[in-house]
Amino acid sequence: MAGDYAILAPHYNRIGLADFATRITPKVLNFVQQNGWMGRRILDLGCGTGACSAWFATHGYVAVGVDHSPEMLSQMRQAMEAGGLNVSFIEADIRQLEAAERIDLAVGIGVMNELDSLRDLEAVFQSMQKNLAAGRFFAFDLYTIEGLTEYGETGDQLVYENPDLIVFSRIRYDFERQICGVGYQLFQRAENNLWKLERAKRVMRAYPIQAIVALLRRLGFEIVGVVNTNFETVDITAPRAAHVIFVAKKL
Repeated sequence: MAGDYAILAPHYNRIGLADFATRITPKVLNFVQQNGWMGRRILDLGCGTGACSAWFATHGYVAVGVDHSPEMLSQMRQAMEAGGLNVSFIEADIRQLEAAERIDLAVGIGVMNELDSLRDLEAVFQSMQKNLAAGRFFAFDLYTIEGLTEYGETGDQLVYENPDLIVFSRIRYDFERQICGVGYQLFQRAENNLWKLERAKRVMRAYPIQAIVALLRRLGFEIVGVVNTNFETVDITAPRAAHVIFVAKKL
């Protein structure tokens, strides 16, 4: 996985992989504020190239990005310097994150489905227990089993086309293991008009909404809301949403 992100990092924003984070971040912040959150220091889990962190910093928040990929963080650093934004970052595994100082909100956009198991999710939630004071919020998104299954059936796609870069994706869903694999083929124009081919892959796993809610509650979080990407409430006893956002508060 680390090697895959080393390949994707230089092209990540360009081919649209940060678009969802860019679009959803202000809506997530608006939702937590409407539900009583106040604060300034925000932890951006799986920050990647920094789409969420950039928005936070632009709007006066103190953003701390965390990612396990040095190549993604390098892209983030370049973007922040180019934009004149003051964002700090930590190269670390979000499952083993040391306690940070005075975090008011932890946000994880586009990262939780890439964890391998409920045990990994539990490790992240426990890490947030260490990093958040009582009454502080934790927000993250997840494709549901239904949503990831639907996404896994989209097949082959042309992701991006430009005179110097063409990117195809091949999406396959493993129903038995509830895993969606997204393979990328990146054709980049090199010297002498020759084309260089690189391959990368992302693997996403689906989790039941009720299992996530139960795990959060067991680890000392109150569920503030489970909503779809339009921020409409999702019935956790009979979920129909393909993509949900969890907002929890540390007790």
